[in-house]
Amino acid sequence: MVWRVATAVAVSAIVSMTGCQSGVLDKASATIAIDGGRVGMADSGAIGPGGSADTSTPRLLSCDAVQPDAPDWTEVVPPASLEGLAIKDAWAAGRDDLFFVGTLPVPGNDLQSVAQIVRWTRGCWSLELSWPISSQLSVSISGSAPGDVWAVMGPALFRGDGTGWSRADDEMQALLTAQHPGYAAVPFAVRVAAGTIWVMGKTFIWRRDGGGWRMFELTNTDVFGADDPTGSRGSFWFTSLWAGGRDDAAVGGAIHALGRIPDAAFVYRYDGSGWTRRGITEGQVASLWGDGSGGLWLSASGGNTNPPLFHDDGADIGSGAGIRSVSIDGWPLGIDVSALWGAAPDDLLAAGAGSLAHWDGVEWKMAAAPAATAATDGTVIAGDAGSTWIVRRGPRFFRRDR
Repeated sequence: MVWRVATAVAVSAIVSMTGCQSGVLDKASATIAIDGGRVGMADSGAIGPGGSADTSTPRLLSCDAVQPDAPDWTEVVPPASLEGLAIKDAWAAGRDDLFFVGTLPVPGNDLQSVAQIVRWTRGCWSLELSWPISSQLSVSISGSAPGDVWAVMGPALFRGDGTGWSRADDEMQALLTAQHPGYAAVPFAVRVAAGTIWVMGKTFIWRRDGGGWRMFELTNTDVFGADDPTGSRGSFWFTSLWAGGRDDAAVGGAIHALGRIPDAAFVYRYDGSGWTRRGITEGQVASLWGDGSGGLWLSASGGNTNPPLFHDDGADIGSGAGIRSVSIDGWPLGIDVSALWGAAPDDLLAAGAGSLAHWDGVEWKMAAAPAATAATDGTVIAGDAGSTWIVRRGPRFFRRDR
């Protein structure tokens, strides 16, 4: 049966809709409770580009009538107020409960954007958080449960507890200040795995576990040598983050050496006892995903000259051995893999523009993908126990059930 989604309706009609069958509408407070947590406030007048005056309180946008059965890619129509939101990352809190984060441009100001977190729960859309950021900064989202969600919103790290959002970067900043007075902690990505929160900055990495926060750093000396502590020979930066748990994380990045073009992509891997850096290819690492056996799948953008993927089997870390290029029969020439996501080690997806490939544990094969409006469409993949989501420019949301 094909999963059909009706056009989004006004909030005033949600009492009669079936999309929030598992939710309970509290008419007095105008909130919807799902699984004991407040999804948002039914205040349609307060929502629009940039959010409401209270930017940290979830607010309901709309609900749709849905039939949750989508064996084929089926479009899920968002409320009109999300038009223009560029989705950058997504995370599934559970089946039929997803968080998306993106940015909205500020008309007439190319230097500023509005970062927003949007939640979809059983057909209901809510605006979770709206926050002004510099356009050059990043957004990211991950979590362990609906009441434990972490989001990078430009220079800030937020934590959502199911009822609202609060800043959660004081301890990160304190660790950085202790080592580098005057530096500002600017996060770029967050990933949560096995009860551990990993946060990636430009050249710093923070980890939060049961023992609290800890900071790691990749230095100029590490990259360019002990005789170049100031980085006079070039620069480097982190570009992507993957986490497998407290003692398993990897960041991808790029090194720019003065006088050398192109940049060099690298991976910085943590195994519980320390970090090891190894080069991968030209360009910069765009996406990372663990293979379930101690290795990594990687994609690297390098001026359309790289193969779709690389695989690092984790053996002989530090020597460069164990890294191989991965071709995919039918993958279009010149299209980089921009996103990797996996439901299991033998069930992974690689996406780039309008193309999609699937790993079944033996080989990568091209797979059916939802329609793209342009070859440059960005792609975000997320999923839960029984479904996969792909987000295109627009934003356009597509869902397929397994």
